[in-house]
Amino acid sequence: GLKNFVSTLGSTYNKYNQSWPFNRCGYNFMVEESQYSFSTADLNDTKFYQAFPIVLDWSIGNQTCQQVLSSKPADYTCRSEHSKCIDSNNGVGYICNCSDGYIGNPYLEQGCQDIDECADKTRYPCKGICTNAPGSYTCLCPEGYSSPDPTRERCVSDGGSSPTISLPTKLGIGFGAIFLLLLTAGSWAYWGFQKRRLLQLKHKFFQQNGGLFLQQHISSHQGGMAFRIFTEDELARATGNFDDAQILGRGGHGTVYKGIVEDGREIAIKRSRTVDERQSKEFAREMLILSQINHRNIVKLLGCCLEVEVPMLVYEFVPNGTFFGVVLVELITGKKALHFDGPGEDKSLAMSFVSAFKENRLVQILEAQLLSNGGEEMGVLKEVAELAHQCLRLKGEERPTMKEVARTLQGLEGSEAHPWVPHNPGEVESLLSEAPSGSYLNTDTGTEYLSLRSHAMLHIDAGR
Repeated sequence: GLKNFVSTLGSTYNKYNQSWPFNRCGYNFMVEESQYSFSTADLNDTKFYQAFPIVLDWSIGNQTCQQVLSSKPADYTCRSEHSKCIDSNNGVGYICNCSDGYIGNPYLEQGCQDIDECADKTRYPCKGICTNAPGSYTCLCPEGYSSPDPTRERCVSDGGSSPTISLPTKLGIGFGAIFLLLLTAGSWAYWGFQKRRLLQLKHKFFQQNGGLFLQQHISSHQGGMAFRIFTEDELARATGNFDDAQILGRGGHGTVYKGIVEDGREIAIKRSRTVDERQSKEFAREMLILSQINHRNIVKLLGCCLEVEVPMLVYEFVPNGTFFGVVLVELITGKKALHFDGPGEDKSLAMSFVSAFKENRLVQILEAQLLSNGGEEMGVLKEVAELAHQCLRLKGEERPTMKEVARTLQGLEGSEAHPWVPHNPGEVESLLSEAPSGSYLNTDTGTEYLSLRSHAMLHIDAGR
């Protein structure tokens, strides 16, 4: 290459007094002819907008590697453990470089680091098994295979086949894939079977509980019906999957949940534990009759769910009030809040009791067992009947408060024990305690009182 370059500048414009506009100063430069294209602008503009490659060659000291390595002076600059000395090829001195298989800065301690050849298949190809080693790597064929040069040619089995994956590995991968496929297919099949089974079971219960009859009647009803058939999923969403936090009350026959349906209405859902087989056959017909009862003393029946073994009833939610009058009437009559063995208003125990009380027909509606004790019981029974009648008055201000009811019953406690009095102290305490606003009274006596979950409830305002 070029070892020395000397440039001399002169001026041919000294005899001119004014030459500035076209010759500001004199300069020269050296470039590779093949890389430079002449431009007249370069003669009078000191700003160059072109870039040209340049190579700098340098060396350390004025000794060869042999001389330096024989004496190892303190200023020996190849500091890295995996470095080597290289004589300068352009004069005296030396330079440092990392040893083969290492990369980095040879002038620093620990500056040269091992190259992982197996991680760079482009620069270090291997058709066999690559194994990295300090400063090098090996590329070998697996046992039973061979290749003239495994870094360039694939390894071939001594029996003639090309090795891709060993047989045990192939079998393991194959069995694993088959097992995973069967597991996935089995899970989907089981899930589908369970879903179909659940749908079939729901359809069976729906038919068993008279769902088709009720559905046809609702569809054929002119003007439409407010009564609705709910699905189990709808009621589950309304109650947070029947969350315990939504429970309004429990009884011997089931549980009442508060829920909110999609249109924002608050509802009360009766979820019974058992059902009378004889009654379930006429369930749909009874629901049609009950849905037509519209009385201010009766909680409105909004719908039902028939796709479960024990049908669930859906009522309008009564935010406050107690139903002690119904409890007393059930105790002295031995009948449920709603019963289906009578026509018209006789299906509502509250309405039939009020009618009998006004017409002085209490003897016809009271439980026969209570009347069998003779006239000595009639006085107490009339007082209880009068108290129940007061609790069933339409206007809340005309009904006695729970404290007044408690005092009346406590006055009757002094009398001789009567068959209608509950013998469970917890029940007595429940009946005599003042119910808070928004509560639903229930009891597990033989009258099978189902509180709000019964077929009808009385709405009693302001704790009356």
